[in-house]
Amino acid sequence: MSLLKPDIYAAKITDITLSMLSDNGIKGLLLDIDNTSAKRKVHEPMEGFENWLQEMKQNSIQIMFLSNANPKRVRPFAEKIGLPFYYFTCKPFPLRILLAAKRLGVPVKHIALVGDQIFTDIIGGNLSFMKTVLVDPIELEDGLNYKIKRYLERKIMKNFKKSS
Repeated sequence: MSLLKPDIYAAKITDITLSMLSDNGIKGLLLDIDNTSAKRKVHEPMEGFENWLQEMKQNSIQIMFLSNANPKRVRPFAEKIGLPFYYFTCKPFPLRILLAAKRLGVPVKHIALVGDQIFTDIIGGNLSFMKTVLVDPIELEDGLNYKIKRYLERKIMKNFKKSS
């Protein structure tokens, strides 16, 4: 298993289907917020998210937000949507990811961490022995560090696609 390789790829979070989850034995989701569930610094989820969330909940998928962001960002967003949350998770380090998984109440082998970044979300999920789902970022960030990270992520994904 490569720590950098996601188990599943979806263009956006709302493209994750019940059959995708069922085929992979997934019964719980830990969702990143920024650029996965919503645009950065925006307190509304992406279009279609609430309908998708309702479908997941109706089918007994347990869901929690998991973010490296601070509580000022995470708490109002999660409470508005009505989901439990963990903030300052220090992804990719597994400790708080595993604490969130325990709180979710689903065995780790049946949980997927969903996010838009290989170096935090995918590595963190893989280090925590759970499934991982990589989605495209909702919007591209400014800043040199993000541009470098996204460039490296594109190279990594291109190599995985060649080897598949």
